[in-house]
Amino acid sequence: MSFEELLENSSPLLRRIAKRYRGNLRFLDEEDLIQEMLCYLWKEWKNGELEGKTSSYIVQNCWFYLQNYLRKTRDKVKWVNLDELPDLADEASLHPEVVERKKIIEQIRGNGLTVRQKVVFDLWLQGHTVREIGKRLRISHVRVVKIEDNIRRKVWQNHFRGYQKQ
Repeated sequence: MSFEELLENSSPLLRRIAKRYRGNLRFLDEEDLIQEMLCYLWKEWKNGELEGKTSSYIVQNCWFYLQNYLRKTRDKVKWVNLDELPDLADEASLHPEVVERKKIIEQIRGNGLTVRQKVVFDLWLQGHTVREIGKRLRISHVRVVKIEDNIRRKVWQNHFRGYQKQ
C-alpha cells in the first residue's frame, strides 16, 4: 500500500481523533495533533511496520501514539512566573512596576535569609496562606507566622541599615 492510499483511508479517522483531543492542551490545536500523527504514520510506513496491517489497527496505533505524546508533552510544560524571569530578558521592555517588584524580591532574598525563610517567602509570593505553607512544609502555622516575622525583621533592619550608611 502506498503512503497516499494509507492517508486516504485513515485521514477522516485521524481528524476525528484530533478533534477529540484538541482541548487537551492550550498550545496544541487540531492541526498540530494531526501533523504529529502523520509524522508517526510516515515513520512507521517507511520502516515497513504497517505492511499487512488493517486500517483499524493503524488508526488505533495512531491513537495510542497520540495519547502517549500528549502525556509526555503535558509533563514537559512549565508555566513561567514573572518572578522567575531570566536575567537575560531585556528589563527595559518590561513594565516598570514588574521590574521594581523583581528588584525588591531579589533584594529581600539576598538579605541573609535562611533556606527555610527563603522557602516560606517563595510560597508566600505564590499566594499560599499561612496554613497552606505550614501543611506543605509540615510545620505548624504558628511556626510559619514566626518565620514570616523573622523575615520582616531582617528586611526592616537591612532597610534601615542601608539608610544609615548613606
